[in-house]
Amino acid sequence: VSLTITDESGATDSTTKTVEIIELSSGPPVAVLEGPDTVAVGEEATFSAASSQPGAEVIAAYQWESGDGDETGPITDDTWTTVYDEPGSYHAEVTVIDTNGLTSFAELEISVIYTLGGTSWLMDDPIRGTEVTLVFSEHTFSGSSGCNDYTGDYSTMGWDGNAAGISISITNSTSRSCSQEIMHQERGYQSFLQSASQVTVSEDKLTMESSSGSITFSRLVAQ
Repeated sequence: VSLTITDESGATDSTTKTVEIIELSSGPPVAVLEGPDTVAVGEEATFSAASSQPGAEVIAAYQWESGDGDETGPITDDTWTTVYDEPGSYHAEVTVIDTNGLTSFAELEISVIYTLGGTSWLMDDPIRGTEVTLVFSEHTFSGSSGCNDYTGDYSTMGWDGNAAGISISITNSTSRSCSQEIMHQERGYQSFLQSASQVTVSEDKLTMESSSGSITFSRLVAQ
């Protein structure tokens, strides 16, 4: 666009401005869904449709589905948080709705896996009067082996559903002395942990396996 101004004496001045002309969409909105690729069982998963594009009309609402039966909407929030209770592969979905009722759909595949971090366990069937516990943080663990407290490092490999390979190293232990029976249990337990090669987790149980056998724990729930 050009503009030229001429004064009474015939002097002129001009200016030019470039204007971009765009064509407005006359169709439905375009849904875009973003979120995590992987989350742990029980961990919050937050999805966003904020990058969705309007069509002829503005976006008015969002319908959300987790893929495991949880759903919400239509709501005006362009983000949504849900929690998966079981491991597996799910397809989270969002339907974007504009003020004319036109819709667009997008989905995102998410893998839900078990993780040990943040869980606490109590060994089944210890010697009467003792408690053997195992508490996992992100890469470390701690607990009581019936007489002494211990700490260490661990790593998991190749989660397949609720099972994974595991490597455990006890790095520190207190040195209290208890009865011969309890100390025998403790030595066997700590030796077993460091030889464990497989872990399987369910909602309430954890099983450690090694070439010498297995130990089962029950989940400790915070009071």
